[in-house]
Amino acid sequence: MDNQIGEEFKRLRKERKMTLRELSDRSGLSVSFLSQVERGISTITFTSLRPQNRRSPRCKCQFLL
Repeated sequence: MDNQIGEEFKRLRKERKMTLRELSDRSGLSVSFLSQVERGISTITFTSLRPQNRRSPRCKCQFLL
């Protein structure tokens, strides 16, 4: 499976000096899920990133752009 999205996700997170825990707290997504996305085990959908689907409004989809 091609993991370009997960690799880019991890690169952007590290560029912003964020831990998985910090991203989890901001996004409302679990640390284990985010880790799986970065490793290419799970995929993330734009639906899961929409504000009404997250517990925290502090994380924006622009993180991925």
